[in-house]
Amino acid sequence: DLRPLSSGGIGSQPVHMTPERPVEDQLVELRRDECLALLRQAVVGRIGLVVDDFAVIVPVGFRTVGDGDDMVIAIRARSGSAADHAATATFQVDAVDGYHHEGWSVLVRARVEHHLDEAGPALPEAQLVSWVDGRDRWLVLRPVTISGRRLRAADVELPSLGAYL
Repeated sequence: DLRPLSSGGIGSQPVHMTPERPVEDQLVELRRDECLALLRQAVVGRIGLVVDDFAVIVPVGFRTVGDGDDMVIAIRARSGSAADHAATATFQVDAVDGYHHEGWSVLVRARVEHHLDEAGPALPEAQLVSWVDGRDRWLVLRPVTISGRRLRAADVELPSLGAYL
């Protein structure tokens, strides 16, 4: 099942209705094709870079281009940003269902290519419109490794509604 889970926010579920965490949770490694399918479904991810000896992780809009071993991740950036001189990066997408204690995560470790707007990343199908003005560069992430995991909670028997009436 490759459907994204809702990523509800903090406080999105009433605390008194949260089931106890089962002991039999399962953490399953995702196959590469599952990771690629989840990457293609997402529109916002997080890029991780090392800046001044510290990890910096920021959310970014992105687009996957190509398929299989030729797939790359295209991101809009601005001159002078933390990514301006990065040679490598990590990139992550995920979805979390805090109520059911389930979720999935895909992690990409990649080499970074930098392209000015005029030159473009030679990826015409990227056509990514930035949510923020002033993005005059493309970052193209060429994956070195792609891995993913899915956390599936065991079946939990919820208390009957009669207990709350």
